[in-house]
Amino acid sequence: MGKDEKNVMERNFLLFLIISQEEFQSNTVVCVLFYMWNILDLLRYPYELLCLISSPSFNMLWARYTVSIPVYVLSVIVEGISIFLTLPYYESQGTYSAQFKTPISVYVHFPYVLMAYLPLLATGTGVSVLILLEERRQMLKSWTTKIKTS
Repeated sequence: MGKDEKNVMERNFLLFLIISQEEFQSNTVVCVLFYMWNILDLLRYPYELLCLISSPSFNMLWARYTVSIPVYVLSVIVEGISIFLTLPYYESQGTYSAQFKTPISVYVHFPYVLMAYLPLLATGTGVSVLILLEERRQMLKSWTTKIKTS
């Protein structure tokens, strides 16, 4: 699974399960989350477009591979905060909690699922940041090599 598919799945999870709570939609953290996602896209897509059309400038390359890393980390922190802030809503309403009829009856309490997702989110972010840093190192190295050979 590529980075884009992971981002789409993660955003859909947050949009449909977390932000779908009407009481939570007017919360400031939702607005900040949308801003962070849009900043990430504004750093990524113009660079990708310039790669298709011509060679992007060093400033565009640097912004894409340097500025996007802390913005990504901040967006994940905001995602974690939004999940944490929705826990009382799901706790009080019992939404998405269910009893599964299997040979062993299992009750899944949705706030526990969300709490279990938070460490997974942190672990995935750590791995993603390491990959992004390595990708940044390779891209900046290839840029300096390209400049030296020109």
